[in-house]
Amino acid sequence: MTGRPFDVASYALPTHMVMQVTGLGAGEFLHSFGDTHLDQAPLQLSRESRALPKLSLNPAVSRLEHFQFGDVTIPDYDSHPTIKAPIAA
Repeated sequence: MTGRPFDVASYALPTHMVMQVTGLGAGEFLHSFGDTHLDQAPLQLSRESRALPKLSLNPAVSRLEHFQFGDVTIPDYDSHPTIKAPIAA
């Protein structure tokens, strides 16, 4: 996973883990775009929306450092194929 979806996941997962162990609730995730690949944007915008993925954390985990790989799942995740874009070297 690369690009914007990776950015969102990189912030969302640890945020939800911290919320679970502290008992806090979710708020809004606000994100701004900087270097948008304009050549790929029309393809992205032409795609039909799919159901949003759900993040599932093992509710038995009560300390941040106790999370294991298997404690995190994204059931029924259904993504479109990758959109390739060149990156700066």
